[in-house]
Amino acid sequence: MKRKLLTMAVVFVMITVMAVPAASFAAADITVEVNGTQLTMDQPPIIQNSRTLVPLRVIFEALGASVDWDSVTKTVFADWGNNSLTLQIGEKSMKLGDGTTVALDVPATIINSRTLVPLRAVSEAMGASVDWDGTARKVTVNYTYHVDESLLVTNEAQFVYKDKDSYHIFFLEGEKVTGYTVYTKCANDKTAQTYADSLSESEVTEKCVVDEWVVADYPEKTYKDLTLAELEKKHTAYKG
Repeated sequence: MKRKLLTMAVVFVMITVMAVPAASFAAADITVEVNGTQLTMDQPPIIQNSRTLVPLRVIFEALGASVDWDSVTKTVFADWGNNSLTLQIGEKSMKLGDGTTVALDVPATIINSRTLVPLRAVSEAMGASVDWDGTARKVTVNYTYHVDESLLVTNEAQFVYKDKDSYHIFFLEGEKVTGYTVYTKCANDKTAQTYADSLSESEVTEKCVVDEWVVADYPEKTYKDLTLAELEKKHTAYKG
């Protein structure tokens, strides 16, 4: 009887081990640097199918993106510069603000109440370069901030209108406006910094200077209840 119980126990352990995905494991020894700064993470990176996944907020904010999370649909929304992406837990693709769909080798996942995203995929989608040093177990991400005016145009994910030196961008989910950002081109970076400093915290939620550009995010009260139909009625869509 003891031998039979021991055999059953061994079989149970084997089944339990086999039930754990062998292709996914913690990688606390991996370090990630963005533009020379090592990132601090409360959830260590994991390796899944030879891809490194890291906490989404840490990497997005290190790259200058703002992040929103929809707990109902388990969807990540990230905005940076003049682009954005939408990424849903478990899905093997993500959608960029210009309408492009990017395939993922591994989907985003949730571990210890933290959402982890594939580091290389999201970084490269944002225009960053990614290098892996297997000996040092280090990922190096380099990102140069710039504004590509060719992307400041109306498409299915955003409505844009232009006045003088500013592009007004309204991010869309169908007919609903979900965000409002203004890009203002100044004479030089010094003028841009002066203009950015003049924008108070009561006016904008976030602001930054990228070369001669000032990028400012405006609070929800400025676009609440606004629809695409109303924008089209008031403004001429800018299409480049």
